[in-house]
Amino acid sequence: MRFHFWFNRQERSGIFFLLLIILSLQLLHFCINEGYFSKRDAKFALDTELHQELIQQRKAKVLQQRSAIYLFNPNFISDYKAYILGLSADELDRLRNFREHGKQVNNAREFQQVTRVSDSLLNILTPYFRFPQQKFQDRPTLNQTKVSDKPANALPSEVNRKLDLNEATAEQLRLVRGIGPKLSQRIVKFRDKLGGFMVKEQLYDVYGLEKNVVDQAFQLFAINETPEIEKLDLNTATASELAAFTYFNWEMAERIVAKRTEVGAIRSFDELPDITGLSIDKIDRIKLYLHL
Repeated sequence: MRFHFWFNRQERSGIFFLLLIILSLQLLHFCINEGYFSKRDAKFALDTELHQELIQQRKAKVLQQRSAIYLFNPNFISDYKAYILGLSADELDRLRNFREHGKQVNNAREFQQVTRVSDSLLNILTPYFRFPQQKFQDRPTLNQTKVSDKPANALPSEVNRKLDLNEATAEQLRLVRGIGPKLSQRIVKFRDKLGGFMVKEQLYDVYGLEKNVVDQAFQLFAINETPEIEKLDLNTATASELAAFTYFNWEMAERIVAKRTEVGAIRSFDELPDITGLSIDKIDRIKLYLHL
């Protein structure tokens, strides 16, 4: 065997590069076995998921900004307004072709007949329509017929009524500035668990809803028809049944049962604030679902 110094310079360089290649291959083999590259891929996947989440949050923010719609006359809708409201180009063209003949839509139903928008979109847009304050006979209608003015004490028509809070979808609830996807789903869940809202003020009881947001919601939503509720008997219901009631928790339920055991029966809803610690205003809403 020849010693290292017996090789010439070119041979020594070749041996050095050979050892370097062997070490590189060994290091690569070690990294693969330890899973360094898979961890990097996992990190890349996490970064991708985070990026997608940020995109979804941005979309939700844009949708919430779009919900800030003010009253408007749909006869004079702009391209940008149509885009914000979700109208297609064809629907907008139908409206403009109709307007070119000197006509105008006078109510939400006519707007749908002209543009052919879907019922769901019409229900969302209707609260924001504001038609000209003039007599119907002074304006051409789709059928070119004259309609007399409504009497001063006439009830509002279906299309001009506020949306029923008990029938509102999560999408419709998001029309209110300050109500996003989570809060809208929370409202629907709260309502469905109760079996329906008896009074609109129950929106104040939904966790996370600010007072000013609820006040804005009242401009769009109302209780048009109260639901039929099977009331819970406060003096015969078990602790489990009371705890399942949306407004009570298990501790409140046990206090109610203990009070019944002590005095025989609860004779007035006025006793509930002392028993449960709930405010009188909330008790006024709770008793709509209970009886003694």
